Amino acid sequence: MKKPLLLLLVLCLAVPVIAQTVSVRRAVLFSAMLPGTGELYSHSYNKGAMFLGAEMAILFTWWRLQQERQWKIDSYQAFASQYAGVPKGSDDNVYRRLQSYYSNEDYNAGIIRDARNYFLIYKNDPEAYEEYVSANIYSGDDAWQWQTHSKWYEFQTLRNEKQNLEIYAKFALGAALINRIVSIIDAARTARGYNEQALLNGTISVQPDWHKMGFFINYEYSF
Repeated sequence: MKKPLLLLLVLCLAVPVIAQTVSVRRAVLFSAMLPGTGELYSHSYNKGAMFLGAEMAILFTWWRLQQERQWKIDSYQAFASQYAGVPKGSDDNVYRRLQSYYSNEDYNAGIIRDARNYFLIYKNDPEAYEEYVSANIYSGDDAWQWQTHSKWYEFQTLRNEKQNLEIYAKFALGAALINRIVSIIDAARTARGYNEQALLNGTISVQPDWHKMGFFINYEYSF
């Protein structure tokens, strides 16, 4: 009876045992949706927390920049309404003009000069000249003039600060994209490494069951 039992033990130990592995595709998909989750799925908790924390910080920074950008917009619109006579909530093209020109008369002078050079001198088309000037100059309710040059410069500063915030927000989105790409690559490598290590760390134990004349086979792996 001992020889069959010994033979059974040898056969059991010779059978290749596959350790529990993780899906590389699933790890990549998780990190594509939210950086760090692919690493967490692959049991790399420190790296997962690092990528996830970076993502949360980046998204919070982007949200904060968007809030500050809106505050700047509200500020310079109210400022332009008070010191240049422009209704709050006007089109952004109007505020660009206010940033570049002290008054609508200064802006109109440039439009008329360019239209005269092109339509009258170059093309000799008075009708087109009148149509272009009429469509592009600011007058009446659309007119503006800054009270002082210092107020105009303050408005330019507010506009520049808003534009800088927009640039920073784009940088934040770029950082989020980079974080996601790096996490996807790392998640794939981590999943493959985990699968390889799981096979190397796997252990098998065999215990005899004397009552049933058999064996309990147990496979364990550490991570």
